[in-house]
Amino acid sequence: MSLRSLDDINKVFLDSIPLSENLEGINVRLPYDSGGLRHEVLKLLPEASKIAKPRGAYLLFTPSVIDDSRVAIGGVIFTSELLVKNIGRLDKVFMFLATEGIELSNWADSLPPEKNRAAFAIRFLALKNVEERLEAIINDNFDISYLSAMAPGALREWPISEQIPFFKLMGSQATRLSMVLDPQSFWLSPALSSTGVFFDSPEGFSSCRLCIAECPWRHYPYGSQIEGI
Repeated sequence: MSLRSLDDINKVFLDSIPLSENLEGINVRLPYDSGGLRHEVLKLLPEASKIAKPRGAYLLFTPSVIDDSRVAIGGVIFTSELLVKNIGRLDKVFMFLATEGIELSNWADSLPPEKNRAAFAIRFLALKNVEERLEAIINDNFDISYLSAMAPGALREWPISEQIPFFKLMGSQATRLSMVLDPQSFWLSPALSSTGVFFDSPEGFSSCRLCIAECPWRHYPYGSQIEGI
């Protein structure tokens, strides 16, 4: 992995995160997880690790509240009462991008259909590796009590249409990462990519507290919503 500081630790760009050739030490639950899937993943990982270049970036900003539903970040206006509630009073937030990388996406597209699930699981791991590395850098370099995250589109309280101002703010970084936003569907390319904001939250905010989707990667059980979050 190569870590380059664009100006200082407030602006970080990761141009490649190594992908392990095995599943040792990986605690993330895989999509469609099963013993059979893990066997297929292990067979594909050595090939995938040779070409994978998952990468990511974050930029630090100080948000400025406009009103109860709007907050300016880096001069770009975001609309979400929940976002204002979570970050409006903070002096630092970390807007981030993470992606599997176009190389891994293209590799997966070249595989026969019977390998699709294993390839998808590997791409998912690559994305999570980037997100975890960005979190680790923030935790190592800032006084953070509990690093929380929100993502446009994960909750109706911050809709996916907010990808538009997000890419207005982070466009130069997205270009460097070869990430593209479809302005009509708001889907990202490569498909296994993520955007969002990391922020300090002593209460430990998680979108899972509000999300009602059936998902194997929940951080909180159903019914654990906290009032006011």
